[in-house]
Amino acid sequence: MPNTLKRFSLLLVVSFLTINCTSVEKFNKQLAKPIPVEKLQKDINFTQQKLEKYYPNLYGYIPKKELDAKFDSIRKVVSKPMTSKEFYFVISPLIASVRQGHMTMSPVLKRLPKNEAKRIKKAGDGPLIQFDYEWQKDKLYIVKNKSKNKNIKIGTEIVSVNAITPQSIYSKYRKSFTSDGFNTTFLRKFFSKRYTTFMLNEIGINDSLTFQFKHK
Repeated sequence: MPNTLKRFSLLLVVSFLTINCTSVEKFNKQLAKPIPVEKLQKDINFTQQKLEKYYPNLYGYIPKKELDAKFDSIRKVVSKPMTSKEFYFVISPLIASVRQGHMTMSPVLKRLPKNEAKRIKKAGDGPLIQFDYEWQKDKLYIVKNKSKNKNIKIGTEIVSVNAITPQSIYSKYRKSFTSDGFNTTFLRKFFSKRYTTFMLNEIGINDSLTFQFKHK
């Protein structure tokens, strides 16, 4: 990765993504607390300035006039305080509109207390990361089973997890990521890898989940 991109990735840290050495409880409270409009507007300006300064070929797939208009549009949308999760769904589609697959934004997840994190780690892989997934033709399949239950076969379809379908997650998060240019293959691969992150953003970390499977 060019030095400019490395520098950019370090600099593109808006306030709702900032993680400091506060307690877990304080961090999670801050995460749920609405951010004032003026701070969100500063984040939007900061993001635009850093994109223009550091990102090579910024207008390779989107005209400058169109990108500027998108920034102006979200400035109007951000007219009231928002939580980090709410702001993520506002600004991530704008970043995706640049159409550079390696430039993405991820939602910030809640932290676990150290003793709870240690307990979960000792228990083994969480329910969601027991499997590797692949998104094919609007369906999510298991392509690797790392769980102790070997009755779950490769190629099994995930119908839902805690009554949440993969299709609803894809629909909700689709605008938050992109591929290089107008390539579509990467979109499928990206969602396959980020499905777990998106689900954790929706339901948090759980010891147990209800999976609905479909096989043949």
